[in-house]
Amino acid sequence: MNKIRIFIVDDHPIVREGLPQLLESQGDLQVVGSAENGERALERLRGLEADVIILDISMPVLNGFETVGLIKEVLPDAEILIYSMHNKEAYVHKVLHAGARGYVLKGSPISELIEAVRTVHRKEFFLSGKLQNGVIECYLTNRKEKNDEHSRYNLLSEREQQVFRLMVEGKTTSEIGEILCVSPKTIEKHRLNIMKKLELRNPIDMVKYAVRIGLIDPDFWKA
Repeated sequence: MNKIRIFIVDDHPIVREGLPQLLESQGDLQVVGSAENGERALERLRGLEADVIILDISMPVLNGFETVGLIKEVLPDAEILIYSMHNKEAYVHKVLHAGARGYVLKGSPISELIEAVRTVHRKEFFLSGKLQNGVIECYLTNRKEKNDEHSRYNLLSEREQQVFRLMVEGKTTSEIGEILCVSPKTIEKHRLNIMKKLELRNPIDMVKYAVRIGLIDPDFWKA
């Protein structure tokens, strides 16, 4: 039987050290590595085979919101399972939009996390039982009911959307260039295209727009 290969991304050592023992007590699960933040995860995942990424949200350097899409670029076939203390519905919507397939609250029974790993590995959605019922269904429905502002956002290319998310979360041009492995000049070209397509004038307008379409939860800055 092929084991489900798991990679853990969490800034708390107790999680990175304790979860492997609990998960590997199951005969079908194997932890192949871990990292303390998104940037380290991207470095270690290149060339590594992993089926499920267990990912925290609140981390230094690159948080979970920023990391989801970047991991999907490195390992497009891997499934991402968020493992977080945050129970805000907006957070669930945001990570699902970015490409995650499941969300489990820290403090849930380990049996729920194990079930979640197996579920997302089967390409099915999983939502922690402690979260509000119907969040995923609501999310999927809302995606089909795009207003004019969402339509404008969808005019952006996938790379432009990625740059936009990093910009409104406070990353500088140089930092975004380093994360995406491109020059600051390229990032600046993306920025100008983004402003034109979204009909925005300045960075403050960009942040307000991101809040309106749900890319940023105002409480995120307090996380």
